[in-house]
Amino acid sequence: MYSKTSGIFNASNTLLRNYESKVPFGFRWIINLIEYVFTLLLFVTLIIRYVWNHTVIRILSRFNIPIIEKRSSVSFQNDTVLITGAGGCLGHALAIEFAREARCLALLDVQKRPLDDLKHSLQQVYGKDHCRIYTYRCDLSDLNALKYTITAIREDLDDNISVLINCAATAYFKDIMSHTDDEYQHTLIVNTLAPILITKDLLGGMIARNHGHIVNIVSSGALSGNAFTSSYSSSKAALLNFTETLNQELILAKATGVRATAVLPFYLDGGIYTTLRK
Repeated sequence: MYSKTSGIFNASNTLLRNYESKVPFGFRWIINLIEYVFTLLLFVTLIIRYVWNHTVIRILSRFNIPIIEKRSSVSFQNDTVLITGAGGCLGHALAIEFAREARCLALLDVQKRPLDDLKHSLQQVYGKDHCRIYTYRCDLSDLNALKYTITAIREDLDDNISVLINCAATAYFKDIMSHTDDEYQHTLIVNTLAPILITKDLLGGMIARNHGHIVNIVSSGALSGNAFTSSYSSSKAALLNFTETLNQELILAKATGVRATAVLPFYLDGGIYTTLRK
């Protein structure tokens, strides 16, 4: 068996040497040069990408320099938008942006007071008739309360939610051995399971109308685990993969008017990131 295999390799090497001897030296030199240049360009591209991802973006984020200035031309004038975690820093900012155009806004958070203050502020700026605003208090870790709240939201908004922003999140920044079982469970329910269940409840209507957008606020931590973020990074990585899976299934279902987007922000100035920086 070994002798037969060796014979095959020897024959192949002989054919290759005969072929190379017939190819002009100049042509072989050009081919080798092209291979060298291609390899060099690939290597340089990988270096640039690494530096951009690990250095430039961090510097821009550090000094609050926007990476992309172009605003989206998408209009939300006829949309009904549900934002979870609307009482937090990012959810609050998103609510302000969507209130400019959306027909109706549903704001959900674990605390009621920030929602009431936000609603009052938005109505002062835009007027009560500009955009209908509903607020809902719900602890996403309580799945029974979540189911009840989503049912109430669908009834209040005529089951016509076209944009879902899963922004609510929680985090425990500590080493793995210091995490309690309840902390892991709480993080995974709030950051992963709750967005999935809300998406399931609203997805059918979006597909039926062939119109909808699900935006999951993930995190750059979903791409690589960092020390003291095991529960948070794991929950966000799961949500990222869920979003990618959802998009694939929407394609297979030919729901061309429905899409899902995962947003992976870096550190934000406020919210749970303040705890991490400390």
